[in-house]
Amino acid sequence: MYWIFNKQYRTEQEIINTVIKNIKKSKLFLEYYEGNVEVYELDNMKIRFPLLSQDRGIIVTDKEGNEIVSMDCTYSNMDEVQKVRSNWFSSVLEIARNRGHQEKEKQEKAKKLQEAKNAMEASMKVKEQKRAQENTMAAALQRMKNLSK
Repeated sequence: MYWIFNKQYRTEQEIINTVIKNIKKSKLFLEYYEGNVEVYELDNMKIRFPLLSQDRGIIVTDKEGNEIVSMDCTYSNMDEVQKVRSNWFSSVLEIARNRGHQEKEKQEKAKKLQEAKNAMEASMKVKEQKRAQENTMAAALQRMKNLSK
């Protein structure tokens, strides 16, 4: 594989590494579909993964939609570069999907914690109201006893 030391290969590998780094480190992470394209919106870029086998690729755009890089990742048994690109496509897509799964789990956990917090607050409020009502009744009873004297 003479092309491992090829400048184009090294550049493409650096692009893939940068995309992976951005997926892992981005604070904003939105995942959605536009037809047959899986889209991941990050802090400073959008990554599109066309999922149809003949259109497979990685398309990176900035926030305004200007294309930064488009890489054809269609698998070809006869072309070593395309095999590697296809593997990159699968790897980057898997990393993005795993991050999406982690984000969903984090949101569900936060939702459950908020629900538990709300239930606890509601319970405390009911107990406080009951305690206030008991104090009011005790005070009323004491006043009634004082009237009777």
